[in-house]
Amino acid sequence: MSTIDLSFMDGVQYAERGIITQADLVTSTADGVDLNDLRNEFQEAIDLVNKDRLAIAELFTFNTTNAVDYLVSGSTGVEFEEATEFGEPGSGRPSEPVGDPLGYPFKWWDSAKRYTWRFLQDATAEDLRHIHNAFLDADNRNQYRHIMNALFGNTNRTYQGVPVYSLYNGTDGKTPPTFAGTSFDSGHSHYLVSGAAVIDPTDVETLIETVEEHGHGRVVGDTMVILASKTEAKVISTFRAGSNGASYDFVASDTSIPYLTTQTLVGSRPGGSFHGLKVIGSYGGALIVEDFHVPAGYVVSLASAGPGSGRNPLAFREHPRAELRGLVQIPGDNARYPLVDSYLSRGFGVGVRHRGAAAVMQVKATGSYVPPTLVF
Repeated sequence: MSTIDLSFMDGVQYAERGIITQADLVTSTADGVDLNDLRNEFQEAIDLVNKDRLAIAELFTFNTTNAVDYLVSGSTGVEFEEATEFGEPGSGRPSEPVGDPLGYPFKWWDSAKRYTWRFLQDATAEDLRHIHNAFLDADNRNQYRHIMNALFGNTNRTYQGVPVYSLYNGTDGKTPPTFAGTSFDSGHSHYLVSGAAVIDPTDVETLIETVEEHGHGRVVGDTMVILASKTEAKVISTFRAGSNGASYDFVASDTSIPYLTTQTLVGSRPGGSFHGLKVIGSYGGALIVEDFHVPAGYVVSLASAGPGSGRNPLAFREHPRAELRGLVQIPGDNARYPLVDSYLSRGFGVGVRHRGAAAVMQVKATGSYVPPTLVF
């Protein structure tokens, strides 16, 4: 293959042919900050975002590069028998474990930053930081949107021919495996309706029990978390044992506004933060997290085994190549100064990994569950 000699295209000859040289480029902001220094600063900010990703994603998802997982849903066929003095025990052979394929979607999401040289002539470093922060916020919102859609959506999907499941929805014919002697039918659903216009203590207890009866939550050392909007969280904070069917007291966290009471606390108050989430208190052993992203009229219970644990309800799928995970900054057409034209890209997808590790309740008097329209 022949090559083209471009050695003449340098120095003065560059400019003589009407091509902008390095000396012609804007290399600093109006307040004297070098654009390359800003690019490096932006990359450091992206690295921090990738490291300290959304608390909600870390606590309730499991990072994976797999397109499909097979979670064993039970194995039977072997039993012990009473021993006799001279007889030999019968042999046992386990039946083949049953596992459904769990698919995780994956898509690329990107956006571009483009600046004209005239803008860069007058822009300050603070102007560019403000723009960059807006892109970081958009990336966070995009991740959060897909995580919450995976929780609230009650219908199954397919991705490249593999089912992407919701939580147990009671409509796909799938029967949850038996746990601790409790069996379920194919109509078992984790998308509930309160049956009243205001949430009450039995609703929260039902949400907790719906998760724990599948072997998640406190029964195995997980942390139970109740996600609620400010509206529902305010109601939950009024729950007292013996009133309105409550089995427990709501206990305010140690960062709550001080208040007077004649009652004596047995035990300790929960901390005001759980891995970055705002905890307002606890009820029935579950932490009550107030999150303004949760739509009013919905309450979620989740079991978290810790950041990135494989026992968490959701899977956050990323690219198999390490350098393509997280938020990636890609230089644009102008390779010398990527700030002039650069791209931010992230590839990911969210799917349910453990269908019984979370439950959602819509607070309304009548009707069936309807997923919320999520806008972030």
